[in-house]
Amino acid sequence: MSIIGKKILEIQNKPSKNKRRELKIKSFEEAESIAILYTWSDSTKMEAVDLFAKSIEQEVDVLCYNPTKDIIECNHKSLHISDLNSLGKINSQDAKSFLSKHFDYLLVLDFELSEVTKHLILKCVASYKIGFYLAEHENYFDLMININKQAGIVNFAEQILKYIKAIRHE
Repeated sequence: MSIIGKKILEIQNKPSKNKRRELKIKSFEEAESIAILYTWSDSTKMEAVDLFAKSIEQEVDVLCYNPTKDIIECNHKSLHISDLNSLGKINSQDAKSFLSKHFDYLLVLDFELSEVTKHLILKCVASYKIGFYLAEHENYFDLMININKQAGIVNFAEQILKYIKAIRHE
Protein backbone atom coordinates (compact mmCIF):
# COMPACT_ATOMS: atom_id res chain seq x y z
CA MET A 1 0.00 0.00 0.00
CA SER A 2 1.30 3.42 -0.89
CA ILE A 3 1.81 6.45 1.33
CA ILE A 4 -1.25 7.99 -0.34
CA GLY A 5 -3.28 4.89 0.55
CA LYS A 6 -2.19 5.14 4.19
CA LYS A 7 -3.16 8.82 4.28
CA ILE A 8 -6.58 8.03 2.78
CA LEU A 9 -7.16 5.34 5.42
CA GLU A 10 -6.03 7.77 8.12
CA ILE A 11 -8.58 10.35 6.93
CA GLN A 12 -11.34 7.70 6.81
CA ASN A 13 -10.45 6.45 10.30
CA LYS A 14 -12.37 9.10 12.22
CA PRO A 15 -14.73 7.16 14.49
CA SER A 16 -18.18 8.43 15.33
CA LYS A 17 -19.86 6.85 18.35
CA ASN A 18 -23.23 8.53 17.72
CA LYS A 19 -24.01 6.45 14.64
CA ARG A 20 -23.33 3.13 16.41
CA ARG A 21 -25.46 3.74 19.50
CA GLU A 22 -28.57 2.86 17.53
CA LEU A 23 -27.61 -0.84 17.52
CA LYS A 24 -29.21 -3.10 20.12
CA ILE A 25 -26.70 -4.90 22.33
CA LYS A 26 -27.37 -8.50 23.38
CA SER A 27 -25.89 -10.26 26.37
CA PHE A 28 -23.01 -12.55 25.50
CA GLU A 29 -25.14 -15.65 26.09
CA GLU A 30 -27.77 -14.38 23.62
CA ALA A 31 -25.19 -13.36 21.01
CA GLU A 32 -25.71 -15.04 17.67
CA SER A 33 -22.62 -13.76 15.91
CA ILE A 34 -19.17 -13.08 17.30
CA ALA A 35 -16.13 -11.90 15.39
CA ILE A 36 -12.44 -11.84 16.19
CA LEU A 37 -10.00 -9.53 14.44
CA TYR A 38 -6.27 -9.81 14.97
CA THR A 39 -2.98 -8.89 13.35
CA TRP A 40 -0.61 -11.68 12.38
CA SER A 41 2.63 -11.71 14.31
CA ASP A 42 3.48 -15.42 14.46
CA SER A 43 1.93 -18.88 14.54
CA THR A 44 1.84 -18.78 18.36
CA LYS A 45 -0.63 -15.90 18.27
CA MET A 46 -2.72 -17.70 15.64
CA GLU A 47 -2.86 -20.81 17.86
CA ALA A 48 -3.88 -18.67 20.85
CA VAL A 49 -6.67 -17.14 18.76
CA ASP A 50 -7.78 -20.64 17.69
CA LEU A 51 -7.99 -21.80 21.30
CA PHE A 52 -9.83 -18.64 22.31
CA ALA A 53 -12.35 -19.02 19.47
CA LYS A 54 -13.01 -22.64 20.47
CA SER A 55 -13.52 -21.64 24.12
CA ILE A 56 -16.33 -19.24 23.20
CA GLU A 57 -18.81 -22.06 22.39
CA GLN A 58 -20.65 -19.99 19.77
CA GLU A 59 -19.87 -19.73 16.10
CA VAL A 60 -17.02 -17.29 15.63
CA ASP A 61 -15.81 -15.53 12.46
CA VAL A 62 -12.10 -14.74 12.54
CA LEU A 63 -10.20 -12.33 10.30
CA CYS A 64 -6.41 -12.15 10.38
CA TYR A 65 -4.62 -9.09 9.02
CA ASN A 66 -1.12 -9.87 7.72
CA PRO A 67 0.91 -6.63 7.61
CA THR A 68 4.03 -8.32 6.21
CA LYS A 69 4.96 -9.22 2.67
CA ASP A 70 5.55 -12.80 3.80
CA ILE A 71 3.19 -15.59 2.79
CA ILE A 72 1.78 -17.25 5.89
CA GLU A 73 -0.17 -20.40 6.61
CA CYS A 74 -3.27 -19.10 8.36
CA ASN A 75 -6.29 -21.06 9.60
CA HIS A 76 -8.59 -18.06 9.26
CA LYS A 77 -9.96 -15.67 6.72
CA SER A 78 -7.17 -13.23 6.01
CA LEU A 79 -6.35 -9.84 4.63
CA HIS A 80 -2.81 -9.49 3.32
CA ILE A 81 -1.12 -6.13 2.86
CA SER A 82 -1.02 -6.89 -0.88
CA ASP A 83 -4.85 -7.08 -0.84
CA LEU A 84 -4.95 -3.29 -0.45
CA ASN A 85 -4.58 -1.19 -3.53
CA SER A 86 -2.46 1.97 -3.66
CA LEU A 87 -5.45 4.04 -2.48
CA GLY A 88 -6.19 1.78 0.50
CA LYS A 89 -9.18 -0.05 -1.02
CA ILE A 90 -9.65 -3.63 0.16
CA ASN A 91 -9.50 -6.26 -2.59
CA SER A 92 -9.76 -9.36 -0.37
CA GLN A 93 -12.88 -11.50 -0.69
CA ASP A 94 -12.29 -12.80 2.85
CA ALA A 95 -12.23 -9.27 4.27
CA LYS A 96 -15.22 -8.15 2.17
CA SER A 97 -17.21 -11.16 3.38
CA PHE A 98 -16.23 -10.43 6.99
CA LEU A 99 -17.20 -6.76 6.70
CA SER A 100 -20.54 -7.55 5.05
CA LYS A 101 -21.87 -9.39 8.11
CA HIS A 102 -23.44 -7.99 11.27
CA PHE A 103 -21.88 -9.17 14.52
CA ASP A 104 -23.15 -8.87 18.06
CA TYR A 105 -19.56 -8.67 19.35
CA LEU A 106 -16.25 -7.77 17.69
CA LEU A 107 -13.24 -8.81 19.75
CA VAL A 108 -9.96 -7.21 18.66
CA LEU A 109 -6.97 -9.20 19.90
CA ASP A 110 -4.22 -6.65 19.28
CA PHE A 111 -2.31 -4.44 21.69
CA GLU A 112 -1.56 -1.88 18.94
CA LEU A 113 -3.75 -0.78 16.02
CA SER A 114 -2.46 -0.03 12.54
CA GLU A 115 -4.27 2.20 10.05
CA VAL A 116 -5.62 -0.95 8.39
CA THR A 117 -6.97 -2.50 11.60
CA LYS A 118 -8.53 0.83 12.59
CA HIS A 119 -10.24 0.90 9.19
CA LEU A 120 -11.48 -2.68 9.63
CA ILE A 121 -12.84 -1.90 13.10
CA LEU A 122 -14.73 1.14 11.80
CA LYS A 123 -16.14 -0.70 8.78
CA CYS A 124 -17.17 -3.77 10.75
CA VAL A 125 -20.84 -3.69 11.73
CA ALA A 126 -20.86 -4.87 15.33
CA SER A 127 -23.13 -3.94 18.19
CA TYR A 128 -20.33 -4.08 20.72
CA LYS A 129 -16.60 -3.67 20.02
CA ILE A 130 -14.00 -4.73 22.56
CA GLY A 131 -10.25 -4.11 22.49
CA PHE A 132 -7.11 -3.20 24.39
CA TYR A 133 -7.06 0.10 26.27
CA LEU A 134 -5.09 2.92 24.71
CA ALA A 135 -6.39 6.44 25.31
CA GLU A 136 -5.98 7.43 21.67
CA HIS A 137 -8.17 4.50 20.56
CA GLU A 138 -11.09 4.97 22.93
CA ASN A 139 -13.48 6.05 20.16
CA TYR A 140 -13.01 2.73 18.36
CA PHE A 141 -14.35 0.54 21.17
CA ASP A 142 -17.30 0.24 23.51
CA LEU A 143 -15.26 -1.66 26.08
CA MET A 144 -11.50 -1.42 26.51
CA ILE A 145 -9.49 -3.70 28.76
CA ASN A 146 -6.26 -2.49 30.31
CA ILE A 147 -3.80 -5.21 31.22
CA ASN A 148 -0.03 -5.43 31.18
CA LYS A 149 1.06 -6.33 27.63
CA GLN A 150 3.65 -8.66 29.13
CA ALA A 151 0.78 -10.88 30.33
CA GLY A 152 0.32 -11.88 26.70
CA ILE A 153 -2.50 -12.41 24.26
CA VAL A 154 -3.87 -15.50 26.05
CA ASN A 155 -4.39 -13.58 29.28
CA PHE A 156 -5.88 -10.65 27.35
CA ALA A 157 -8.36 -12.99 25.62
CA GLU A 158 -9.33 -14.51 28.99
CA GLN A 159 -9.96 -11.03 30.40
CA ILE A 160 -12.14 -10.14 27.40
CA LEU A 161 -14.24 -13.25 27.92
CA LYS A 162 -14.54 -12.57 31.65
CA TYR A 163 -15.80 -9.02 31.12
CA ILE A 164 -18.19 -9.67 28.25
CA LYS A 165 -19.80 -12.56 30.11
CA ALA A 166 -20.44 -10.15 32.99
CA ILE A 167 -22.27 -7.65 30.77
CA ARG A 168 -26.04 -7.75 31.21
CA HIS A 169 -28.47 -5.85 29.02
CA GLU A 170 -32.18 -5.33 29.39
